Amino acid sequence: MAEIRCRIRQLRRVVKIERVFQDRLNPLEVLSDEEIFRRYRFRSRTIMDIVEVLFPFLERPTKRSAPSICRSVNCVVKLLARMGVHRIKFPRLLGDTKAKFYSIAGIL
Repeated sequence: MAEIRCRIRQLRRVVKIERVFQDRLNPLEVLSDEEIFRRYRFRSRTIMDIVEVLFPFLERPTKRSAPSICRSVNCVVKLLARMGVHRIKFPRLLGDTKAKFYSIAGIL
C-alpha cells in the first residue's frame, strides 16, 4: 500500500493535474424568475427575505469560521423550524389542501 502511495506522488510530480474550479455564479442573478421558482420552489424575493431573516443568526463573529455543510444545514434547519412557528400559516380548509396534494402525487 505504501508503494502505491509513493508511486502516485511520483506521478503527480511528473504529470501536472490541472485544477478545475467550478463557476460560482449567483443563481438569483443568472436565472430568470420562472427558472428560480421551478428549481427552488420559491420566488427570488422570498429567498432574499429568508436570507435577510436568517443571516444575523448564522453570521460568525470572527468571520473566519467555516463549518462543514452538515453543521451549516443543521443550523439553518433548526432556525427555520424555530421561526416557522410564527411565519408559516396553514390553510383553514385542510380537506381541499389534502385533495390538491393527493392529485399532485397521483393518489386517488
